[in-house]
Amino acid sequence: MTTGPWVRFVGQNIKGTPAMSAAKVVHDLRAVKARADVFTVQEFKWPWYWRGLSRVLLKNWTTFPGKDQGLAHPIRGAQAIAWRNRRLTLVDAKSALLHDGQAHFSDDRFLRAVLLEPVDHQGFAAWFGGTHFVVNGDKATDSATGRAMMATDLRNTGEFLDRLTATGYPIAFELDANIRVGNAAWLPFRRLVEDRGGRFHGSKGVEYLFTIPGTRSQLEVRNAWEIPTSALFTDHEGRGVTLRVVRQ
Repeated sequence: MTTGPWVRFVGQNIKGTPAMSAAKVVHDLRAVKARADVFTVQEFKWPWYWRGLSRVLLKNWTTFPGKDQGLAHPIRGAQAIAWRNRRLTLVDAKSALLHDGQAHFSDDRFLRAVLLEPVDHQGFAAWFGGTHFVVNGDKATDSATGRAMMATDLRNTGEFLDRLTATGYPIAFELDANIRVGNAAWLPFRRLVEDRGGRFHGSKGVEYLFTIPGTRSQLEVRNAWEIPTSALFTDHEGRGVTLRVVRQ
């Protein structure tokens, strides 16, 4: 068995509804940056959020989409990924529409993932991705519109994960699913992950972090951890894992 280096992966909702001030966004980004080698964000839909990202992440970080693209179209870049480019090299990137926006429910949202390889460990690549499901669509008593958008989110996420698994590389994925354990959407969501060999890490709330093994290699998770809301201005805890790629 051979292994790659340990990598810290975080998913963080940087609250965009209601919008936070630029100073609070910068604070939270710095808190995430200090703890991560690669991270995903959600709700990152305002121009000053992307300006703050440019202040916090200088030349030693790369983003997908790029900072110029995110600033030009913040809503289209609201589910972004960033990584330390001195530690990790981009091999590939994929994105897909999660759902079309509808008034009073959601903006357009996207699925994103990047295939990253450690700079000093060729052949130990893994996918890191995330997304953000619709709110108010996980319960049987929610509106028909919300439940239909949740069904679309689940279907499109499953198809996206299948595109990633087809490459043979393992996957680490974090999302704000807006699904609570026991509600109507919980079992379909759980099956979406577990039927692909996936495993959840850390506590289960509306935020979830899971890994899926690949045919080329697998992911070993050393520990799961959180960035508590007491350290942030946003209202969502960050979900993190420390992991590495393992090859037999």
